[in-house]
Amino acid sequence: MNICFLFGEINSDIKFEFLLNQKKHISIASCFVLSQNEIIKICAYDELADILYSKYEKGCLLLIEGNITNDYVEVNRIYEY
Repeated sequence: MNICFLFGEINSDIKFEFLLNQKKHISIASCFVLSQNEIIKICAYDELADILYSKYEKGCLLLIEGNITNDYVEVNRIYEY
């Protein structure tokens, strides 16, 4: 099992897209987070994508739980901070 917790500041604009012709996911939101002097890409799908895009913006602090993939951290849960 691959779980990580990440606390950091959103370092870029949040990009929101709809995924066409996909059976598993409908939408995706992605951005970069600055955590301990490292820039990490995060991606959230479906309801979490809506929450990330509508409630947060560049400069906000985030505490997330996610899974590490090859290119990014997939968000499983966003904690209120």
